[in-house]
Amino acid sequence: MNLYILCDYFQLHISLQALCEQWIKVDPEFKNLAQTQIGVRILRQPIVENLFTFIASSNNNIKRITMLVDKLCGKHGRQLETEKGMFFTFPSVQMIAQDLGVEQTMRELGFGYRARYYAKTVKRLAQLGDAYLENLRHVSVEVARAELVKLSGVGPKVADCVLLMLLEKADAVPVDTHIWQVAQKRYIGRLSGPESELASMLLPSDKQEQIHELARQLSAFKSLSTNTYELAQTLIVTLFSPYAGWAQGTLFSDDLVDRVDSTAAKPTTKPKPKSKPKPRPTPAKRKAEEPPTIPKQEHETIAEPAAKRTGLCPRPASSVFTNFSL
Repeated sequence: MNLYILCDYFQLHISLQALCEQWIKVDPEFKNLAQTQIGVRILRQPIVENLFTFIASSNNNIKRITMLVDKLCGKHGRQLETEKGMFFTFPSVQMIAQDLGVEQTMRELGFGYRARYYAKTVKRLAQLGDAYLENLRHVSVEVARAELVKLSGVGPKVADCVLLMLLEKADAVPVDTHIWQVAQKRYIGRLSGPESELASMLLPSDKQEQIHELARQLSAFKSLSTNTYELAQTLIVTLFSPYAGWAQGTLFSDDLVDRVDSTAAKPTTKPKPKSKPKPRPTPAKRKAEEPPTIPKQEHETIAEPAAKRTGLCPRPASSVFTNFSL
């Protein structure tokens, strides 16, 4: 493979070590993350392919998203014969737009209610032209985000994923429930608490008041909402700009590893409950419960019924869904 393609895809012109050194100044805990999450990078991925994949990601899991994308490629993509078998390219917008019944086709492929999102987005992108999405690389984050949410099926989180991972907007920060919990655990409590908890953090001098105010506002909320999404995003950007999206990726990866480790550590079976000792029967009751005597001359045997065993089926191992929202 061409070396340039690899360098471009992995964005190797960006020094992860240099970024970690900057983040450590703000939050010393990044010193550990720089060792445990080494190599976590934001990829520069194809725009149309990943935009359509992100639209399929809402209320979905990786296995099913992969299956849907494979079906879409098989339906509209270009066939490739290789030494390792037959593959299909991801179709361009124009290739999909040739299907006049694209919504029905997407439903037949299994996209369900998302089919209408694709039909509207394909129509809009076909009208805007091939260069439309590519040109969003050259405008501000705010302008690009405003354009993306005009596409059907694209909300704030999907738009921020596209900005960060496809349009090279390094300060775009997608916030999902995982990142919200990371913000609560690592920053909101510390930044809104007593000064002693801030001793290890070196905040930008010109933004300290803004950071404290954001943390105080966020401390009043327990769950992620439209309002808290914007506040949490602004907090992370203010702390780690100009590569806040890359810092978010490292924090997300660390949180994901913690979740996998905690899931693996849980026992997969419930302990067998201790049975209480049965009270000993009185002599009169014991005699009444004795089985009748069988005469020896009949030469018959009476088999006692097998004791009923009580047991608990082991719980299936918990599955871990990863939506990088990566």
